Amino acid sequence: MKLIEAGYKDRLSPTEWAVGMITGVCSEPVYMIQANIENGYCTFFRDGKCELHDKGLKPTEGKLSHHSIKIDNFNPKKSLSWLIAKEWLDEKSAHIGKIIRYMQK
Repeated sequence: MKLIEAGYKDRLSPTEWAVGMITGVCSEPVYMIQANIENGYCTFFRDGKCELHDKGLKPTEGKLSHHSIKIDNFNPKKSLSWLIAKEWLDEKSAHIGKIIRYMQK
């Protein structure tokens, strides 16, 4: 919601997260709003870093991601991507509903 309020709505899009189907944590894609991809990278990736970082707007997954997870210690049910994706499954979440309504305007 902070990204939308800061004027970045045009750099976000509704998507279907399907990684969970491949990793076995869900049986169908998860509908969510994500940053657009431009030239193979996140729309906010500039000069080797996230342009939102210094603005205090870095998305949750970007804030919490790290590169220490290797295939031998990866657990899909505990993965950051899945924990964030499943937040979008909460149909009663007022916060998620507000984001979706703003994106539909």
